[in-house]
Amino acid sequence: MLDISALVAFVEGNEYAASVRAMAERTGRTLLVPLPALAAAAQRRPALNPRARLAALLAEPMVVAVDGAVAQGPLFDRLVSRASGDRLAAMVVLLATERGWPVLTDRGESLARLRPDLLVIPS
Repeated sequence: MLDISALVAFVEGNEYAASVRAMAERTGRTLLVPLPALAAAAQRRPALNPRARLAALLAEPMVVAVDGAVAQGPLFDRLVSRASGDRLAAMVVLLATERGWPVLTDRGESLARLRPDLLVIPS
């Protein structure tokens, strides 16, 4: 799962982000992208033409975009409350938890407070 910072790294052409993409392609892994995180990443680096770069990422066969409609229900509501209203953080934690997948992020501590057993990979 790619959180905002991981998506910004793709926009910036970061080598680590490129290696994550290449590894996912080579090993048949899926990269899950919450669409609200995509929108937030585009807003962080507007000078780099992020929409084109993020669209190219979304066009990759191993990338799956998930809209905010999946973020609902009692567990999501509890996560939003524990995240002080941060719906995106709650969505990332919910999706990662449901799938048992790690999250590439720069806000590992705050996400781990929502779910201590969440696997976080720094981005």
